[in-house]
Amino acid sequence: MNQEELFEEIPVLDDSAVLKISKDAMKVLITLYDRAMNFQIMKELSEELDQAGITHGILTVPEPEGEDWVIARGTPPVDGKDSRIEFVFDTREKESNEPAHRSDESCFSNALYSDPKLLNTVINVRKGGVLARKIPPVPGKPGMNVFGETIPERRGRGVAFKFGEGVEISRDNQLLLAVRDGKIDLSRETVSVVDRWSLDGHVDASTGHIVFWGKELTIKGSVESGFRVAAEGSIVIHGNIEDAASVTAGGNLTVIGLIRSSATTVEVQGDMQCKAIEYSRVKVGGDLEVRDYLLDASCSVRGHVWIVEGKGLVAGGSILAGRSMAANIVGTRANVRTFIHTGHDPMLRERYENTVGEIERLSRKLDSVKAGLNRIRALDSEGALDERKTSIRDRLEEAMHSMERRIRMLQEQACEMEGHLGQMHKSVVQIFKKAYPNTVVSIDNSSRTVVRELRKIRFEFQQGEITATHI
Repeated sequence: MNQEELFEEIPVLDDSAVLKISKDAMKVLITLYDRAMNFQIMKELSEELDQAGITHGILTVPEPEGEDWVIARGTPPVDGKDSRIEFVFDTREKESNEPAHRSDESCFSNALYSDPKLLNTVINVRKGGVLARKIPPVPGKPGMNVFGETIPERRGRGVAFKFGEGVEISRDNQLLLAVRDGKIDLSRETVSVVDRWSLDGHVDASTGHIVFWGKELTIKGSVESGFRVAAEGSIVIHGNIEDAASVTAGGNLTVIGLIRSSATTVEVQGDMQCKAIEYSRVKVGGDLEVRDYLLDASCSVRGHVWIVEGKGLVAGGSILAGRSMAANIVGTRANVRTFIHTGHDPMLRERYENTVGEIERLSRKLDSVKAGLNRIRALDSEGALDERKTSIRDRLEEAMHSMERRIRMLQEQACEMEGHLGQMHKSVVQIFKKAYPNTVVSIDNSSRTVVRELRKIRFEFQQGEITATHI
């Protein structure tokens, strides 16, 4: 009996059984006619199996298979596992009914951040952040058929990264890295980091709060009531900012629609443009341009304020501007009190006051250090300093010099800010149509209340008081 014959049914055991091997040589079976399987049969078969070259996988105890018995089994190969890409961010879509969690300031500090209420609408990454890594292939293990012949395994294959803009491969070819701050975009296993992104629709329950670390965020709808938008760059909103919403922009902000409600807050580091502001609190680090009106709003602006398009109306509320201000109409026919204060940079004033306070605090601390140092030096002059006191003296001297350097730097900063604050009185308030009674105009530290309707008027600070001249 040889290998080729085994692939056909071969009579054995004096024709009382038939032996056969599977086509893949991984299994040997015996069919018994008039005998029951027992250990004696296995002993009788051992010589015939050996003559046929069946040396591997012979079973000590045969296994039934239908009407046959398996008397030998090969060892199948274990295939290797292919290399794969593992993303370090959650690629699963969240359900819209998941509980909401309000973002905190950590959204601008973590290397990789995803707001859990965003349904994965936005996943941000910092420059240098790891986006994905390669998991190396796992080697397989060869098998062996019943003839003792090796069966090669399938080796695990490598895989290539798929990436788009804003992404690079690490030097060791094992990581995908972000080359800029922005939003991670995953499309068909291809990863990109975009720093300009548009949301087609409203910021509402379907998106949750929006946090964006890129250069420009565009929202082609409104920021609905109670939702928050925060971007490190500029923001363009095609709709409105609604009741109790919050918008923070590290760059400029453009709002095509309205900003409304006393519970709404807007903070912009750069310039801001909008159609109108109703009752809201707005803080602008650059210039503010309103294309229609302000209604009982509270605006703190470091630069110029320009309200001359549309109605060009400022009705009620207050404007604090670091530079000049221009509007068509200020106040109302009902003489609602309206405050205009120019030459007042609240951010600069706050920085100046904080700097002066820090100088005073450090000066008090420096006095204490010097007093302690004088006591130590008195002991030194008497030759009474041991090693511990010498160490204290050295630390006090180092602290004194450090505080003196810090105080000098802060004094230089305070002096520079004083120069800017001293120029605030040069700002002007221009009203191109009319100023109603009960409008209060302040420039620097001087104020003037309008007691009768004035038309086409210019307010400026001259010789210690605010003057009004016709334009």
